[in-house]
Amino acid sequence: MLLELKNLKVEIDNRTVIDDISFGVEPGQGIGLVGESGSGKTITSLAIMGLLPKSAKIADGEILFEGQDLLKKSKQDHRKLLGNDIAMIFQNPMTALDPLMRVGKQIAEVIQVHNPKISKIELKSRVLEIIKQSKLPDPEQTAKKYPHEMSGGQRQRIVIAMAIANEPKLLIADECTTALDATVQFQIINLLQELKGKMALIFISHSPGVVKTIADNIGVMHKGSIVEYGKSEELLSNPTHPHTKMLLSSLPERAVKGQPFLL
Repeated sequence: MLLELKNLKVEIDNRTVIDDISFGVEPGQGIGLVGESGSGKTITSLAIMGLLPKSAKIADGEILFEGQDLLKKSKQDHRKLLGNDIAMIFQNPMTALDPLMRVGKQIAEVIQVHNPKISKIELKSRVLEIIKQSKLPDPEQTAKKYPHEMSGGQRQRIVIAMAIANEPKLLIADECTTALDATVQFQIINLLQELKGKMALIFISHSPGVVKTIADNIGVMHKGSIVEYGKSEELLSNPTHPHTKMLLSSLPERAVKGQPFLL
C-alpha cells in the first residue's frame, strides 16, 4: 500500500471537521473523493500534505506513506516529500502561480528544490519536456509566458506540470477542473488518466460524473466522514447511502423531463 489513512480525525478550533477517515491507495491506482462543498475533501488532502491551517490539528489516526507515519515525521522531513514523492494540484491556478514570474521559471524552481545539483542544460530540457507532457503547444514559447498571458486551461496545465515535475509517487488533484469549460475539462481529465498509469492519484471533486472517469474506487464524503466507499462502477450503479443517492440524482444525465431536478 502506497498511502493509507487510518481513522484520521482533524479538529479546527476544537470542532471535529474530519472524523474516522480510512482508505488506502495502491501504486498506479485512482481514488475519488466526492461530496458537496464543506464535506471535508480538501481538509483531508491538506492533512496528507501537512498543509493544514494553524487553527487545525490532527487529533487522532495515522497517515502512512510507504509504511511510515507522516504524522511522526519532523516538519523538515515531511517537507522533503512534498513536490517530490507527494504532489498536489490546487484548484485555483491563478492563486497557485506567481503572476510576476514566467511559468518556465516556476516549473524550474520546483525541480531545483529537490535537485540542487542539476545542470542548467538538463534543467531547461526537463522543463520543456514536462511542458510538452502537459499537452501545451510550443514548449519554448510557453515557458517564456507569464500566467496572465495564458488561458485558464493552459494555466491549469502549468500547475499540473509543476506537480509532476519530479515524477511523484502520489498525485492529489483537488477539484482541478472547477471553473473550466467542458472541452478543457475533458482534456484535463484525459491528461490525468494518462498520468494515473505512472503514479497513484487521489482525485477530489463534488461531481460523481467527473470522478467516475478516473477513479477505480470512490469514497463519498458527508459532514467530515466517508459515508460510502467501494468500486466505482458498483457504487455509482448501486448506491446504498441516501447521500450518495442524492449526489447521483443531481447528475444531468439522470434528470427526467417533467420531474423535479433534485440537488
